[in-house]
Amino acid sequence: MKQIYLGIATIAVFTFLLAVFVFGLTFYQDYSTRQYVNQYYDDLIKGNYDNAFEHLYPWSGNPDKPPWVSSRAAKGIFLKNVSSLGARGYRIVRVDDIVVMEKGSLLGAKVKLTVSLKGQLKQVEENLAFYNAKIVVTDSQDPYAHYRDGKLAN
Repeated sequence: MKQIYLGIATIAVFTFLLAVFVFGLTFYQDYSTRQYVNQYYDDLIKGNYDNAFEHLYPWSGNPDKPPWVSSRAAKGIFLKNVSSLGARGYRIVRVDDIVVMEKGSLLGAKVKLTVSLKGQLKQVEENLAFYNAKIVVTDSQDPYAHYRDGKLAN
């Protein structure tokens, strides 16, 4: 009888430890993804466009295909586009919320932002996906997102 209780206790402890491990991995992935996304937007807010580009996946047509230009040229296009936003009276004011989503093996995020356009504040949402551990803005309510989403005109 003592061996049965010992066996049940061992299984219970193992199950508990496995649950803690799985929860910990999920929590860490969610936390690190939020931090990564927040850093991208924080760099945009502060005008650190070189750093923002390092978080972004440059793409054209389809994110599954490599860009048609070199990484250096893609960065030049991004910097030109994003630095023109200030002249248009546009800036990202803050990140209001980041929700990390997982569909099968795909990781994404839904982000709520407050942007300013010529002094008028507006809240917008955008969806992010990750390719090669970098951000792709896949869908946005922000009409100026195409200046900073990493998509290269082709």
